[in-house]
Amino acid sequence: MITEGMDGTKEGQMKIDVREELLCLAEPEYQKFNSRLIPNINPETMLGVRLPALRKLARELSKEDWRTYLETAQNKYYEEAMLQGMVIGCAKMEFEERISYIRWFLPKIDNWAVRQFLQQPESNEQVYRRDVAIYPRMPGRKQCICHPVWRSDAAGLLYG
Repeated sequence: MITEGMDGTKEGQMKIDVREELLCLAEPEYQKFNSRLIPNINPETMLGVRLPALRKLARELSKEDWRTYLETAQNKYYEEAMLQGMVIGCAKMEFEERISYIRWFLPKIDNWAVRQFLQQPESNEQVYRRDVAIYPRMPGRKQCICHPVWRSDAAGLLYG
């Protein structure tokens, strides 16, 4: 049975039409500029949405039914892949579930920019406290603030 919420959306239906929102945020001049930065991507698959707008949209999606969004997300545009990575990074979930979504997402990484913006879910202070708890024998050593999942060698997640 499909239930309808107070805002008129049906259960499992997103309040935000992501493709429509991305098309509204697109800037042709920024698309030209951005396509020169990432030459291995077909310029026709770039909309030209600025990163602050993508981050804001990712935060909004992560407060909704983000699992449904990721399950139904489209991949026609470069910004759609970036948005999926950002949602995985900022949605609240357990570590094991995040690893599962990252494994699902890794094959979609086809350029440096998409990998770069797979957001880190924890603040640097949280990572530092966790690393100190995990590696107590390194009291004088400056702790790495990079979560191991987000390092460029994440391919190990696919095979290990």
